[in-house]
Amino acid sequence: MGLISIAAFVAYVCALEAVNAEVNFGDITFSGGYDVVAEESGNSSCSCVVTAPDYSHGEVYQQIITLQEQVANLNADITIQLNIVTEQTVRMSVIRDSMTNLTARYDALVDKMQIGVFDSLYQEIEQELEIIVVLVNELDDTNVVVQQIKEDLYNLTSLIESYHELSATTILELQTRVAQLRATIVECQTGAGDGIEPTPSATGAPGGPNWPLPCPGIISTVLEPITARHVPGSGNAAGTWMTDPSPPPGQEGYYYFNAGYANLKIILRYDTVQDFLSNIRATSFSTTFGWSGTGAVVFNGYIYYNKYNTITLVKENLTNQTDIISVDLPATSGYQGTYGYTSALYNSIDLAVDEMGLWVIYATGGNAGNIVISQLDPNTLNIMTSWNTNRLMSDVGNAFMVCGRMYTVDSHATKLNRLYYFYDTFDGIDGYDTMPLEIKYGQLTSLDYNPMERLLYGWDNGHLVTYDLNLS
Repeated sequence: MGLISIAAFVAYVCALEAVNAEVNFGDITFSGGYDVVAEESGNSSCSCVVTAPDYSHGEVYQQIITLQEQVANLNADITIQLNIVTEQTVRMSVIRDSMTNLTARYDALVDKMQIGVFDSLYQEIEQELEIIVVLVNELDDTNVVVQQIKEDLYNLTSLIESYHELSATTILELQTRVAQLRATIVECQTGAGDGIEPTPSATGAPGGPNWPLPCPGIISTVLEPITARHVPGSGNAAGTWMTDPSPPPGQEGYYYFNAGYANLKIILRYDTVQDFLSNIRATSFSTTFGWSGTGAVVFNGYIYYNKYNTITLVKENLTNQTDIISVDLPATSGYQGTYGYTSALYNSIDLAVDEMGLWVIYATGGNAGNIVISQLDPNTLNIMTSWNTNRLMSDVGNAFMVCGRMYTVDSHATKLNRLYYFYDTFDGIDGYDTMPLEIKYGQLTSLDYNPMERLLYGWDNGHLVTYDLNLS
């Protein structure tokens, strides 16, 4: 076989490449699928020009482009998810800290469930729960961990709410039992049933079967209010509620309740604390006359009130509504808001009960609108003794009696309030104090003392509250 030129050899190789053959030449491999053209230069050298095929419109190329787009989209999604995870990690850290704080507060609630302590702790827990709920609701519902957190949060909220209701019931039941125990102690101290006459009060005022009661002293501290029940609705911002400090046999533990302040005639009675808190099985009584303000009291099974738009005091038997006595206060006495408390609401005449018996707090033109304290005979409503004070009734939010001493609240609508002016009927001494009293819901329209339970009953903007007292 004869020799061929290099150009002929390159042409041979190019021809093979053109038909998708494969030729190895030294360290160089030519694969099929390329356009190969042999060229021979003038200096007897040769070259092979290789042109790659155009895949820009081919199926494989389009698949690659699609894949690249999917990868780009996936990278974007991953970036978004990473940002979400980072954000949720921060939120989860906040929630974890909040839950830790909540757990500590709940432990404190269980360990320190005392009157005056329980309610403030419960309010703190409620606020903490609200923050956690907001944070959790911003998380992804499809996340299993988030779903578990929401379930745990719901269970915890239900537990604490039920615990609060149980505790309110327990506290009021304890207060009732304490009152019954005190009544028994009083019977022992006064010799009731043994033919021994009770020690007369400083003013000789009659009272219930065991009156007068031993005096526990002067108020040294008013504890934080405990919320027993909420009566919603703008028309229920004012009202009064109470228990009878000297109930007839068989009527112990009754709760009396009335919302409103103008021309009232209906009062509700609940036979148990559970019925009262649940607002069920109430017995309705209608008084013979309408009454003004929120200053009515229940004492010895009777309701004592100020007849609507008059200066008349009325005593009425709640059971048969036939035993009715009425007596007028002095002719210049304020009524229907005249000389009344700062809340107005027709609160010009306020009845009260303490260890000494029955009182009425009001103001007269003869005393220049300043408060007058009169001790009443609960049987006849006759005024036994009166004391003129130096405090304008219109500058006082509310008032009550403890051991013959009148205490006044500085305002009815200031949350961080105080017991301010006082007047002692034993020695005629008056003065000013700065003892804190919290008006939690911003509008304290009634405040009454129960000497058997040694509690204040208040109506605070539709919330029925009690204040425990330290006396010394």
